[in-house]
Amino acid sequence: MVDYQTYMSANILTKVDRATMSVGLEGREPFLDKSIIEFASQLPSHFKYRDGEQKWVLKQITHKYLPKKIMERPKMGFSPPITEWFRDELKSYFLNYLGHERLTREGYFNADEVVRMRDEYLAGKNISVKKLWFILMFQMWHEKWMERC
Repeated sequence: MVDYQTYMSANILTKVDRATMSVGLEGREPFLDKSIIEFASQLPSHFKYRDGEQKWVLKQITHKYLPKKIMERPKMGFSPPITEWFRDELKSYFLNYLGHERLTREGYFNADEVVRMRDEYLAGKNISVKKLWFILMFQMWHEKWMERC
């Protein structure tokens, strides 16, 4: 309840709202429904936290509906499908922003090395797509914010 009254309303919810609305989405937070918050605030503490486990009663209820394998797995982050994007939707950006001439002109990266990695990636070799993603994001950021100066 303290999180809801302080940290979430003043910080997280504002950031989520700004991020989603900036791309035309509206986020949904079903556990922040007024009736659920009122119910949860009236629960005794031992239903919320037991044996070092937070959200104890919620997990007990959920165990009835989800397999143990899912309930007890570690948290998983979301990874965007960068690999697929570079080969399809973002391929033109990929080739443009990671082109030898552009990289050489700007001088932030070793153009020969980046182009080698790019070409090996497109040829299906096992290249770190994260490095290429970071370089692409830097190049796009640089174009938008630094080339105006």
